[in-house]
Amino acid sequence: MYSFLRGILVAGGLVLVGGTIPSFADGLENGDFAKGKSKWMGDGTVVYLKPDGTISLTDDSKSGSLLPSPPTPGTGAAASDQKPKNTPIIEVKLKTTQFADVFQKFRTPKEMDVVNAEVVFKGSADFKMNDKATIYDREITWKLGTYYWSALVHPKVDVLMRLDKRDNYMYKLDAVKPGGDWQKTKVRWDNVGGGQDVTFHFLVAPGHGTVYIKSVTLTP
Repeated sequence: MYSFLRGILVAGGLVLVGGTIPSFADGLENGDFAKGKSKWMGDGTVVYLKPDGTISLTDDSKSGSLLPSPPTPGTGAAASDQKPKNTPIIEVKLKTTQFADVFQKFRTPKEMDVVNAEVVFKGSADFKMNDKATIYDREITWKLGTYYWSALVHPKVDVLMRLDKRDNYMYKLDAVKPGGDWQKTKVRWDNVGGGQDVTFHFLVAPGHGTVYIKSVTLTP
């Protein structure tokens, strides 16, 4: 009887640990990485984008002094308040043979039957996909675009968004411009089915180089 029940729970994708059920907040959280990597799982580390476009491992825009800076003459504002702020972003270093994956689990609001997703990202100048990696599904020959599929697959593409639902998988495939400006990959997924637990993924192909993620937005 125990084995039978255990089989049902595993097949249904529900894992009980100590009698508890995983809980999810409604909607994706911390999409601007203001709280670092909170709520996000998988690959990637938090770094900081400076106003001049360079990347720092630490947020050096914050003053090291505990005392307030004196007001700037003629403005009444403290000098530290006027100092340009750094923006927290996620740095994803490519893996040689596997997809790098940054993901978040959450529950869709009940009224969210349509999802508009957008990721702002940028590829390093040395970005290069490993098109010989064996992880790609050879029978999947998708071009750039949007797909709904009943199975989990790994198409040969630079980057992709994927929404894992209880009944299917939703994909958006896009390309990276190595060393280019910030890009936006956008998609509208229909028939999401609100009020269910889902997982949103941003995946980067096997290869060499780095992808930086500036923000992730999901709206009805």
